[in-house]
Amino acid sequence: MTNGAENAESARRQPISVAIGLSLLFAIPLLLVVFTGYGADSRAAKDQDRYHLVAAERFATEWPRFDFSDYESATTPAYHVLVSTFIRFVTGDTPFVRLFASLFTFGLLATLAVTAGRRTTKLTALILCAPLVASQYVFQAGAFMLPDNAGWWGVLSLLLLAYGAPTHWRAMVAGGVILVALVATRQIHLWAAGLVWLGAWLDPGDDRTGMLLSQDTRRSVQRTITALAFSLPAFLVVWWFYRLWGDALTPPLFQVGGSSERAEGFGKIKTTGGNLAAPATVLSIAGAIGLLYLGFCWRRLLDAMRHRRFETRATIAAGGVVGLFLGSIPPTSFSMDDGRWSGVWNVVRRLPTVADRSPLIIGLSMLGGIVIATFFVSLSRRDRWVFLAAWGGFIVAMTANALAWQRYYEPFAIVMFAVAAARAQNGEPAPRWALAGPLLLTIASAAMTSLSLR
Repeated sequence: MTNGAENAESARRQPISVAIGLSLLFAIPLLLVVFTGYGADSRAAKDQDRYHLVAAERFATEWPRFDFSDYESATTPAYHVLVSTFIRFVTGDTPFVRLFASLFTFGLLATLAVTAGRRTTKLTALILCAPLVASQYVFQAGAFMLPDNAGWWGVLSLLLLAYGAPTHWRAMVAGGVILVALVATRQIHLWAAGLVWLGAWLDPGDDRTGMLLSQDTRRSVQRTITALAFSLPAFLVVWWFYRLWGDALTPPLFQVGGSSERAEGFGKIKTTGGNLAAPATVLSIAGAIGLLYLGFCWRRLLDAMRHRRFETRATIAAGGVVGLFLGSIPPTSFSMDDGRWSGVWNVVRRLPTVADRSPLIIGLSMLGGIVIATFFVSLSRRDRWVFLAAWGGFIVAMTANALAWQRYYEPFAIVMFAVAAARAQNGEPAPRWALAGPLLLTIASAAMTSLSLR
C-alpha cells in the first residue's frame, strides 16, 4: 500500500517537475535579455517598440473605454488590453511590462511540459519540449512584448482538449471560452474551432473506431451540434472586428493603402489577401522539424507495418504525393512582394530555382507530407484524426495570410510533434537514440536564437 501511494505521488509530481525545469530553461536567458538590453536591435525588439508596446500604452490611456477601430497591431487586441491593464495599475516600466507579458510564454511552456510529463519520463519529456524554448520565434516573443505565444497557448489548449475527447458539455464550454480568448488575441486562429468539433464527433475511446465514422452517429451528431453552439461566440467576435475594421481582418493601419505613418514600415509589402505558397512552406517546416521527432513513433510504426503493411505504406506514400503536389504548384522563389521572405526563404534565396520554383521547398514539402503521414499511422486510432485535422485546419488558415513567414509556422510544428511524440509512447520508454533528434534541434535553434539577438 505504501509503495503504491508513493508511486502515485511520484507520478503526480513528475509533470510538475518537468514544467519547472522547462520554465527555468526559459527564465534564465529571459532575465538576462530583459535586464541587460541584449537584443535591442532584433526584429522582435523593433516590433515590440513600434507596434505592440505602443498599442498597449495607448489602451492604458483609454482604459477602460478602448477604441479598437484602429491601433498599432495587426492582431485582435486582447493581449494588448491585458498588458495595458498592468501598465495602468502596476507600472509602465518597460522591463517589468515585458516580464508580465512573459507569463503567457510560461503558461505555454508549462502546459506543454505537463502534457509530455504525463506520457513519458522526466528526461524524455524535457528533451521533447526543449526545442520550443530554444526556437527564436518563441523565445523572442516571450522575451519581448509580442502576442504570438499567447496565441500558441490557446492553440495548444484546444489541441489538448480535442485529444482528451471533449464529449461532456463542461468540456465544450471550456473549449468555447478558450476559443473566444484565442480569437480575441489572434484572429487567424479561428480555425482551431474545428478541433473542438472533431473532438466532440469522435467516440471517446482511443481504440474503438479507426475511421471518422462513429459507432453511435446519433450521439456524435448531438455532441457536435453542442460544440458548434458553444463555439459560436468566437465567430461573432471575429465578425464584430471584421465589421469594425471596414470589412477587413486587420485594423486599417495594416491594410493595403493605410494612411498612418506607422504603416510605412511595411513599404510595398503585401499585407492583405492569401498566399498559395503557405501550404508548401508549412509542410517544409514540418518536414525539417518532424524528421527529428520520428524516432518517438518508430516502435508504433513497425507495429503498423507488421499488421497493416499495405495501408501503412499507402498512407505514407499518399502523404509524400500531397506534399510534392503542394510544393510544386505555386511559385516558391524568394519574393518580398509576394510575402516569401525571412526564415527558410533566406536559404531559398541563395539556391537555384527552376521556373520560379524552389527545389528545396519542393523536397522539404514532400518530406513534410511523409512525416505527417508517418505520425498519422503511428498514433492511436482516435489521436490520428485530431493530429491530421490540426495540420489541415492550420494550413488552410495560413493560406489566408498574405505573408508566408517561418515564424508563423515553426512554433506550431514543434508543439504538434512534441505532443504527438509524447502520446505515441503510450506509457513505454522511448528508444534512447530517438532523443538525439530533439536535442539536435534544441542546440541548432539555440544557436540561431543567439545569433538573431545580436
